Amino acid sequence: MDNTLLGDWKLNVGKSMADPGPLVQGEGRCYEANDDGDLKLFVQGNAASGAAYSYGATGKIDGKDTR
Repeated sequence: MDNTLLGDWKLNVGKSMADPGPLVQGEGRCYEANDDGDLKLFVQGNAASGAAYSYGATGKIDGKDTR
């Protein structure tokens, strides 16, 4: 998969805003592709309250709806 989305991304909190707020304290995202054309996402961060969170998902970017 040739995609500029792939890689590690870190939120620049100093240049960001949230409407409605408050903004998270920090967040990083990792996008990976495998040989089957699946896109994997992993997110890890700290909410405005300081509570840690993380989640992930895997799917295909093929224009088809997924449930």
